[in-house]
Amino acid sequence: MTAALPRTRVLATGSSLDQNDVIQSIGLGAKGYIRQTASTAEFANAIRAVNQGLIWAPRRLLAIVIDRIIDSFPGARSMDRVALTSREKEVLQILVTGSSNKEIAAPLGIGVRTVKAHVSHLMQKLGVKNRLAAAVEAVRQSIVSILIRSMTIEAALWLISKN
Repeated sequence: MTAALPRTRVLATGSSLDQNDVIQSIGLGAKGYIRQTASTAEFANAIRAVNQGLIWAPRRLLAIVIDRIIDSFPGARSMDRVALTSREKEVLQILVTGSSNKEIAAPLGIGVRTVKAHVSHLMQKLGVKNRLAAAVEAVRQSIVSILIRSMTIEAALWLISKN
């Protein structure tokens, strides 16, 4: 369905909390996964998140996903760190939280077009093709620091799909 209608955002439902089922659903194009037994409020939150372009997955899965990410990188390479300006680092620090260009621009007091230019330069410097990969690479290289709770499930699942 997502191949025929690429702008369609699918939220898969199921009875399983198995990490492979969730990852497979998202790998097949779903933008989220929620258990059939979830509350109405949880469904509403999941629908809102997916509608905003985010990935939704059970929070219990996050610890497993983070463990798989850590296991997939036996050690961060210090030689591949890139040189970034202080402004690029500020943009990147906010970007890793899953913020939109508008949400990045506001606290920095810059325009959305300026943020887009910074994000484009960051992707080029980091050697990645999208902002999610830029966020993951920034964390992997320890360019920015994040709290585990701030890492988006989308970033975690993207990393797993690449390994």
